[in-house]
This record gives sequence, structure tokens and C-alpha cells, in this order.
Amino acid sequence: TERVWKLFSQYSDVVLVEEKDSREVLNKMHQTIKKVTEDIQNFRYNTAISAMMEFVNLLYNKTEANIKRAHGGIRCAEWDEALRTLALLFAPFAPHLAEEVWVEGLGQEFSIHTAPWPKYNPAFLEVREIEMVVQVDGKLRTTLVIPADEAKKEEKVVKLAKSDAKVAKWLGKGAKKTVFVPGRLINFVIG
Repeated sequence: TERVWKLFSQYSDVVLVEEKDSREVLNKMHQTIKKVTEDIQNFRYNTAISAMMEFVNLLYNKTEANIKRAHGGIRCAEWDEALRTLALLFAPFAPHLAEEVWVEGLGQEFSIHTAPWPKYNPAFLEVREIEMVVQVDGKLRTTLVIPADEAKKEEKVVKLAKSDAKVAKWLGKGAKKTVFVPGRLINFVIG
């Protein structure tokens, strides 16, 4: 709950600089709305909370990476919507915290529990690019951002990974074995 509170108290005026960051936040927000809504309907509260924490982690990564603070009253609509949605999703699980951030952090009218539940937009559920982890002997060497449809094709990912300078220097003569998890990671075993 401390990390959630910090998002509203210290990072409420964040501006997403890159369009890809805005898109990533919106995609994750709509995926989280869908997941939490379905999990609540099916009484899977642990996975609903887990999905919300993944969203919180993404928001934290965006605050620390390449985001600038708003100056002169400029606001970021995507960031404001993400925080508002997060508060609404947390309301059934942490009602007092959600109410506090709703009124004090977001400046909304009392009470969060009378606000409508967020709805997801199917257009934002589609992920266009995937960040794939590239490992050599189980150690992270780089990440590749590739189109989602190509992230499931082992040959394409192997070719892209081997052409990366950071990976090539570790491969040397070649890999004995390649472990491929579609859309997630590729690990070259050399030793």
C-alpha cells in the first residue's frame, strides 16, 4: 500500500514523454481492467491483486525511466486516467486507501464507491510490440523489442538476438543449446 500511496502523493504530476510509453500504459491499464473485472466475477482475488501490482510496477518503471514532471499546470491525460483507474480497481480491496487517494490525491468528489467501475477498451488489449529477454547461460545480456507476431517465431528471434552486438560478443563459437519461450525470452547455453 505504501507504493500505491506514493504514486498518488509524489508522482501525480508525471508527463509521459514518449508515445510508446503512453501506449504501453494504456495497454496495461485496459488489460488490468479486464483481468481484475473477470477475476472479481470469478472470486479469484489473489490474481486480481497480482494484476493490479503488475500495473503499479509498470507505472513505477515509467516514473523512473524517461518521464518529466509537468510544469505550469500541464497535465498528462493518460497518466491521470491510469491513476484514476488504479484507485477504482483498488477500491474493493483497500477501500480506505482508495477513498483517500480518490479525494486527496486525485481531487475527485466523495466517494469513490459511487463512481462507475472502469470499462476496458478491446482496442487497447492488443499488444503490438513485445520486449523479449535475451540471456546467455542464464544471464541477462540484452532485451529486444520486436513485433508481437514475430515474438512467437523462434527462427526470427534467434536471428535478431544473434545479430545484436551485446549478444554476439558472448556467443563466441556458438551455442550448444537454445531455450526459447515464445513472447518471453531466449537463452543461449554455451557452457
